Amino acid sequence: MFGLFGSECGREWAIPHSEFFEGLGGVSGKYFHSLDPATLGATVVPLFEMVYHDCEAVFGKYGYNPDSAAEYVAHHALCGRTLNYHSFPNHLYWKEAAKEAVAEVKARPSVVSVSQISDRRFQVRYRWQVEADCKGDWHVFVHFGKGEPIPFQNDHQPARPVATWRAGDVIEEGPFEVTVPAKFTGDAADIFIGLCRGAGGSERAALPGCGADRRVLAGRVRLKPAISFEKVPLPALTGDAGCFARADNGWAEGLCVTDRFLKNTHELLGPLAATTAHARLTRLEFLTADRAARRATFGESKRGAAATVTVNFGAAEYVAGSKLGGEVTLPTWGVLIESPGFVAFHAKSWAGRQYEKPVLFAIRTEGRRARIFHGFGDARIHWRGQDLTVQREAEVLRR
Repeated sequence: MFGLFGSECGREWAIPHSEFFEGLGGVSGKYFHSLDPATLGATVVPLFEMVYHDCEAVFGKYGYNPDSAAEYVAHHALCGRTLNYHSFPNHLYWKEAAKEAVAEVKARPSVVSVSQISDRRFQVRYRWQVEADCKGDWHVFVHFGKGEPIPFQNDHQPARPVATWRAGDVIEEGPFEVTVPAKFTGDAADIFIGLCRGAGGSERAALPGCGADRRVLAGRVRLKPAISFEKVPLPALTGDAGCFARADNGWAEGLCVTDRFLKNTHELLGPLAATTAHARLTRLEFLTADRAARRATFGESKRGAAATVTVNFGAAEYVAGSKLGGEVTLPTWGVLIESPGFVAFHAKSWAGRQYEKPVLFAIRTEGRRARIFHGFGDARIHWRGQDLTVQREAEVLRR
């Protein structure tokens, strides 16, 4: 009698009684709250959408950084989900675009060694490999273990001020002595390293290879039966983790990061969610041996499908076949969406046109009429026999 009902997390028994679940779609820009699938060599499969996509809307929860959310966006496209937008800057944030820009520090942290001192104490050494000249007054934070509060830490001042780091430098740090608190009873603890500044370390630098929380997973310290260091193999991705916050030459050019991200992801994921709202994810295919390229089909039947979505999660480009776009080259985090009334792509080629950098276009069609949205990159597009230049958006009639 009162409209919509939803719940945080959600359980199967609540499906007949609710319209949405919050939290199942991701947490803080990650797949799960505390589980990192990459550390297990695992692939996340959207089983929920295969069973319940046509009767339950699923959202994520908690905030994340648009400048490092490409994987999160790409996964939502594969699942036919809309995004959760939990974190907004202060009031009138769009007037403070310069303050919202994320500071980058092109330096990669790593753990050099871990050596045991006693049952609960060890020495640790770190190394920073500097890829480009650095700026700013930064503090090093090292987090051991996952969750909040952080189980234990080794925050410290860098061996040399970050502002003096130059391309090609190798900065050695340590040894530092770390004591494992008695309340920590785990067998191992992941090691996360980053740079922060400001009151309480509120601002974190974007480092090469960092996650949405702007920390680099540098390995794991084993605590039992003896203290030792273990490397954690992670995929070497070369894509732009902030690509969906781009707006160069596009609709949201000149707007702040938050608004660029909102506009781009809404134009990409909103129509997809509407198109697939009453369809299950009926087929999921791994298109490459490493499972990096994947295709989801929604509402597959003899009359066709409600939509197909191809996503590239890998470091290498993937060429996908398209009825309208021919061979479409998908970069890392590239997306191709095709349905009777909606087509979208984050790609490096479309309909025979090669782009120097990936572009974002989204096209909604109704009869002979098409509304073309241009998110970023080269504004030229070939659409149904017409060569067009779309700076922001345009409405065109099919010849």
